[in-house]
Order: sequence, then structure tokens, then C-alpha cells
Amino acid sequence: MKNNDLLKRFGTEDPVEIVDIKKNSKEKDLKVFENVEMTKAIKGDSFKKRLKELGIGYRKELEERQALFTISTEDPDRDGDIVRSAGIDTTDYEKNPIVLFAHDSRSLPIGVSLKIYKSKGKTKSLVMFYDNEIDNTGLSETIYNFVKAGGIKGASIGFRPIEARRPSAEEAKRLGMGEWGVEYVKTQMLEWSVVSLPANQNALRSKGYSEDGINKLKELNLIEEDDLEIPDEAEEYDMNMNDLLEEISTEQKTADEAIILLKDIKNSIDNLNGNISKVMEKIMDPAVKRAETSDSEEDFSDILDLLDKAIENTFDKE
Repeated sequence: MKNNDLLKRFGTEDPVEIVDIKKNSKEKDLKVFENVEMTKAIKGDSFKKRLKELGIGYRKELEERQALFTISTEDPDRDGDIVRSAGIDTTDYEKNPIVLFAHDSRSLPIGVSLKIYKSKGKTKSLVMFYDNEIDNTGLSETIYNFVKAGGIKGASIGFRPIEARRPSAEEAKRLGMGEWGVEYVKTQMLEWSVVSLPANQNALRSKGYSEDGINKLKELNLIEEDDLEIPDEAEEYDMNMNDLLEEISTEQKTADEAIILLKDIKNSIDNLNGNISKVMEKIMDPAVKRAETSDSEEDFSDILDLLDKAIENTFDKE
């Protein structure tokens, strides 16, 4: 973290004091201090509204049967394959957002996806497990109890490939893929399942924190309200600028791939908050106020020059 981020989150920049704060907080999972996304279950009127959209009758006890899973990432899986999150089309899935156990489509679903979204190269879903009143076979209840107890943590997506490519040996090695690994650029998601052993080793339950735990983290100024929100719209996946520039320079892209990369560039530029803030402060500083001119293009060119410098400075620091 940058020093100002440390100061904001911990109230100090002293590493020794920060370690003490971590030890004194009773949270076991210290990854929260590295900007781990915090999430809360959907409750109250929002929960009632979502169930109504799904055609499921509301009962208060169903609110407690939610769990958040990372169902896909862009890491090479155990087969050496990569599924690009930006290319996962969930349009049809969201019309029938079932959650299965172990991809068994001939069996009854064990739950329903209340929310599915993408964040930083990961695809996530908030599932509500059915209870015995909905599923009197007991399967949903059994899987829910396993998940709640931590006995099952894995998730896996079922999809239909739309566009795929087999990278060169050099690129596959660089990406950490297997010798016969496939990069699935575009896919149509059919379902996702809770599984005992996921193909993607990082597709796991995001356990989250209890209400009391979240309040304690708020008291320590370790999280903010924005950290608790699940985005309303799917985010384009994030990419490190060094990886992005290397990918542009080492491969000739198709039109579709070029569009994805351009979106990555746009998203990365949108995230230049620190440098942009400095630019805007300079623009608004009366000491550097520009002379008024009737030529609006000439007047605006100063801002563009400052933005160019901000972007250059950001790339230099990557």
C-alpha cells in the first residue's frame, strides 16, 4: 500500500504500529488488510424484491442461507486452461440462474444465484441455498450445511465455448498454462455448481465476515462503506499495465481482441485517481490559472498536456 493509504486505513504509517493493530483485531483472515473485497448478503426489502423477481415466496429464514463464491478466475486451472472473465456471457444464465451440485443437471438444483458480477478478473455469484420446505429431498440442506461448516468450498462453471485459442508454447509458458492448455476468450455460461474439487483451484467460497466483525473493522477504519457494496453492474476485468503493454507488443490481435484491450486501456486510465486528483488541484489553483481565451480548443489543450504527463508518470511507476 502507499503511505497515504496506510495512514487512511490504520491511522499510522509506522509498520510496527500496523502489525500491532493487525494482532489486536480479532479477525483471523489478515487478507482484509490487502484490500480484500468485503461483501454482505442481500437483506430486507432488496432480498424480498429479488425473490419476487425469481418467483420465490419470501420467508425471513431464507435470508440466512446465502453465501458468496468466486466461481471463475483467469488463473490457469488444473487442466492448464484459462477462461477469460470479460468474455463470459451470463445473459441466458441469468434468465434461469440455478445453482447445481457437481454439475449434475439431471438432479434438482440446490439453490439460486441472487447476484452474479465480475470484478478484477474474477466472476462471483451470491447463492441462496434452498431449505427443506423448497427441496424436501434434503440435498440442498446437506450441501448448505457442508458449505456453512467449511466442509465444501469449491465452485465451478459449466459453459459452452464460443471463441477459443491455443497459445504458442512460449506464450503458454509465460501465462503458466499447460502444454495443451486452451484460452477460452468467449464463453456462454450455462450454470455454476458447488463442488468438492474445483478444476480452478482459486474458485472458492468467499467466506466474508459477520456483522460484528465488519463493525469492528469499521471502528479501526480498515474498511469503508464502499468496500461493502456489491456492484450493480458487471465490471470490466482489470489488468496490470505492464501485462497489458506486453500483450499488445507481443501479439497481433484480432478485431475483437483489440476491442477488449482498448477497454482495458480505458479502464486503467480511468483508475488514475491519484494523478488526476493532482492535475485537477493544479488546474483549480489560482496561482496557475490560465488566461481566458476565446479559442476553447487552445484553452483545453493545457488540461490535455497535464493529463498526458499524469499518464506518463503512472506508466513510469508501474
